[in-house]
Amino acid sequence: MINLLPPEKKKELLHNKTERLIIILGVVFLTFLISLTLVFFLIEAYLESQVVSKEVILEINQKEYESDKIQNLKDKIGEYNENLFEISNFYENQIYFSDNIDKVVNLKLNDISFHNFSLKKEEEKNVFYISGFSKERGSLVSFRESLRQESMIENVSFSPLSWAKPQNIDFQVTFNFKNE
Repeated sequence: MINLLPPEKKKELLHNKTERLIIILGVVFLTFLISLTLVFFLIEAYLESQVVSKEVILEINQKEYESDKIQNLKDKIGEYNENLFEISNFYENQIYFSDNIDKVVNLKLNDISFHNFSLKKEEEKNVFYISGFSKERGSLVSFRESLRQESMIENVSFSPLSWAKPQNIDFQVTFNFKNE
């Protein structure tokens, strides 16, 4: 093929060809950039959705774990409350009678001795039982009167056999201490 075009026309054709090539390359490059942007946008959206779903799963797991921990704590607190309640009841039902024993021991005369001393809780009252020995009935009468005169003692009761002998008497007495 013979090219009979003048050099200016050749330059113009070459220039047009270059312009078209540049335009085509520009369009291809812009298309590539737009596609790359869309791909990056899709990747970002995918990763963001994955992160959100993992956060939701994490939050649900944390709530389950915390609810399990809270339930375990509630169970432990319930057990501790039961134990404390039992301990409290135990201490409320304790009978502190050392002061009362001192009062009774201080009331007895020298010729009276105690053999047995016991305490029993009956109907919200502390009932004391004492068995002992007295050399003579006069000492036992004085002891009975001392018990009856004590303001904190009530319902003093000696067994009938305690008064049968005038000397060398084995006696038994029961009484209550008034609630303080």
